[in-house]
Amino acid sequence: MELKYDAVDYLKKQTEPWIQYQMSKHLGAGLKEQEEKKQKLLLHPKVIEMINDISKWPEPPLVRHSDAWHPVHIMQVLLDMGFSRNDSFINEAAEKILKHQDKSGVLLSLLNIPESYGGTGVPTMGWMNCDFPVLLYILLRLGMEKDSRVKAALDFLIENAFENGWRCDGSFKKFRGPGRKEDYCPISTALCSKGMLVCSFSS
Repeated sequence: MELKYDAVDYLKKQTEPWIQYQMSKHLGAGLKEQEEKKQKLLLHPKVIEMINDISKWPEPPLVRHSDAWHPVHIMQVLLDMGFSRNDSFINEAAEKILKHQDKSGVLLSLLNIPESYGGTGVPTMGWMNCDFPVLLYILLRLGMEKDSRVKAALDFLIENAFENGWRCDGSFKKFRGPGRKEDYCPISTALCSKGMLVCSFSS
């Protein structure tokens, strides 16, 4: 099947700074041009807002795991834009994540689970299988798989798996999503597998 449009030519014509920066990196532009594109990206109001948002992590409390504007998801978007640990705001976010880690290695988030769903009804540091693997994925994307703290988190993720995948689990033991207790959770399994996949490519 003959393609009517050339994707690279199409992307070259786009004016959004996040596209221009990525194109300059992947098409082998000189370092000077890449830096100019990056500075333009950093000055974009939406990117400034996103960087400010991740600086507040672990605030605000995570209420819905599908909230696209929560800092934990914004961090992933910034990585997709091409930012890395070489950028101070990304490095600071990564260290913040690792400061909230319990003795078992699991990475914690500020969660607000209503009492009616088995939580405390107030913001509490804890974990669930639909937020912990997202934090681990971010650290693995940053190439931190050799960090002992990240290794501990990955070990916990592996040990928490069952033959049918990952279940609805977390520090709020009274909380459980739909289905039977022994059923796998599709969202948790997808997120955990995503982290495992990144790790396999980086090793």
